[in-house]
Amino acid sequence: MILAGICLLSCTKFDIDDEQWPISKYGGPSEEAFQKFYVDRGWRSDITYTIKEGRVTNENYYSTHIGGSSSHYYFGENELTSFFSSDAYPDGPFYRTQSYEYNEIDCSIYADGHKIMTIVDMSKNRDTFEAIELLGVKSDGTKVFGLTKYHLMTDEELNKTRERHQTNWDTKGNY
Repeated sequence: MILAGICLLSCTKFDIDDEQWPISKYGGPSEEAFQKFYVDRGWRSDITYTIKEGRVTNENYYSTHIGGSSSHYYFGENELTSFFSSDAYPDGPFYRTQSYEYNEIDCSIYADGHKIMTIVDMSKNRDTFEAIELLGVKSDGTKVFGLTKYHLMTDEELNKTRERHQTNWDTKGNY
């Protein structure tokens, strides 16, 4: 089933918008569905596939990178908490809480006014979703995007994630 989904997405070519973001042709959840199925839940990043030339590859982005991790998320009513690691900063792993909003028009989540992901699909049983994310910017200014699959965390997984990520990124001052 997962292989079929990867194959379907790898055969899909995303158009690019004015800000160089890949555009999903599938559409994301309505505001009502977002509130019902995403809010007050934790989401674990399972895998991130690189998008090259508008196509999803079978390359696991984080398997070839050293020193950083993908982010896991908790969508609260008005706040988004990100959980992540960076080997460059030894006092992690970190969490960061930001205000956010979901934009039904472009199916995107904006944290503190910046687009962080575009939701492209949710599974029928509502325990996984896929999103396009900006992973970085190359020295020549080229944006690197990926398609990340998120899995709904159990309460126990969310609590363990919160316990592991005790350092607040925003209070470190020098980051």
